[in-house]
Amino acid sequence: MKKLVITILIFIWAGSAEAGTPWVSVSGGQSTFGLGEVTDAQTTYRGYSIEQGSMDSGRLFGAAFGVDLSRPWSIGVSYDHSDVSTTGTLEDIRLNISMPLQSIKVVPYWYPVRGEGLRVGIGAGIGLGFVKGSAVADGGMYDGQKGEVGGTDLLLEGRALVEYRPLANLAIQATGGIRDITFEEVVWGYSTISRDDTGDPVSFDYGGWFVQLGLKFLLPNSSVGL
Repeated sequence: MKKLVITILIFIWAGSAEAGTPWVSVSGGQSTFGLGEVTDAQTTYRGYSIEQGSMDSGRLFGAAFGVDLSRPWSIGVSYDHSDVSTTGTLEDIRLNISMPLQSIKVVPYWYPVRGEGLRVGIGAGIGLGFVKGSAVADGGMYDGQKGEVGGTDLLLEGRALVEYRPLANLAIQATGGIRDITFEEVVWGYSTISRDDTGDPVSFDYGGWFVQLGLKFLLPNSSVGL
């Protein structure tokens, strides 16, 4: 995966001299998730009851690199990190669970609306999503013990954005979109997370909505107008 991302970055950078203007961006915002079934009050995992509603949303941080190819088109590679955490309880044991969603994706953009310093566009992303976190026991005979939590799956995304450029090399971006990714299998320690009542593996639906506000920095190169 690292080789693929590096190859894409080199391709984008190499083509930018002829194609247009390279850029980098950073952003922050909020994500929602479809994890309500996981936190159902009637469901337990290895005896632990998960706090209801605790995995409905989380903070979102992102960074991207790309090229404005021409007036209506742009392409980028982006990395996003969404905080997802909760707690589980079993008698006198409290389990602190961190299951952040990380993703790397390629996103082409099309800007059908362009004006003086302003663009409105849409984008579609495809890539990989990762859950890599931990579950740490607090209290009881297992106090301080830690288990790793992890999973990987395909991620699809659609987004709309408004981009305002107050300066020649700086743009402010407001983005909203929808994300589709479900982890059919998430491993906790050495085994798949399963429901205690049925024994079935748990699907973790990290799909949902997101909003971001960010800054886009245009790097020195041939200038492409809005």
